[in-house]
Amino acid sequence: MDAAHKPVLLQETVDLLALNGPGTWVDGTMGWGGHSRALLDRLNRDAVLVGIDRDGEAVEACRRLFSAESSRVRVIQADFGRIHEVLNELGIDSIRGLLLDLGVSGYQIDTPKRGFSYLVSGPLDMRMDRNSDLSAMEVVNDYSERRLADILYTLGEERASRRLARIIVEERKKGTIKTTGRLAELISAAVPPRWAVKTLSRVFQAIRMEVNGELDALASCLMNVYPYLEHEGRIVVIAWESLSDRMVKRYFRGEWPCYQKNREPEKTGFQFKNIVRLMRPGDEETCRNSRARSARLRCGQKDEGS
Repeated sequence: MDAAHKPVLLQETVDLLALNGPGTWVDGTMGWGGHSRALLDRLNRDAVLVGIDRDGEAVEACRRLFSAESSRVRVIQADFGRIHEVLNELGIDSIRGLLLDLGVSGYQIDTPKRGFSYLVSGPLDMRMDRNSDLSAMEVVNDYSERRLADILYTLGEERASRRLARIIVEERKKGTIKTTGRLAELISAAVPPRWAVKTLSRVFQAIRMEVNGELDALASCLMNVYPYLEHEGRIVVIAWESLSDRMVKRYFRGEWPCYQKNREPEKTGFQFKNIVRLMRPGDEETCRNSRARSARLRCGQKDEGS
């Protein structure tokens, strides 16, 4: 497994999820199988692992990776927001653990044809599921100026959202914006050089989240998985930006997993014990893998009746 596929906080994640005994565990964002492989090696021989991912390339890679262990591993192509539907279809009524490693994978970022990166030009795509109808091309070229500004502000937390949306709309009047490289040029030219990287990161994050419905999927997964989670079952979530992390933090507090800062919290009635309130990669890991710096891990344990 090369650096692009290297899972973050691997040992910490496995230590939190590798509970004794049989049962079913779910990796809702299986990717290229790094966390799943390590977790399966630690679980009881009677344990079953269900791996879910939207990316067809990742699913095929994992089916090859676990081909000799088909009795213990099920690999499903689906949006993790549909976790309850997947479990129902498999006839599974309870799970002992769930892992969600959110965001975009190193492979997706580093593969120009997938259109996720502002560092290397590629087609404006950003679809995790390449069979999805909505791509970054439609968001950038078809959304109204107001709608563009709204997603840059809400999903990217970009303060200059209105000005950047106006620049994008003016540019596309001259012709379709087709590549990540062209979009990156527009954004970079609109801000001081010292702010360019952070602004690009926020803009690309917002468009990617819109294309893939990431925050809606996270909320759906968290709200629908609770009835399936056994008492003292655990959920580990690795978030890469503040919006998702805020949702997870609120969820483990028994609140609706919303990302808006000023929204009045709604109680869910869900009860969790915080096993890990917040964990970040250490210096050794970030030296090996600089991308790990942004990762934030939280772990909650279902604690009904306490």
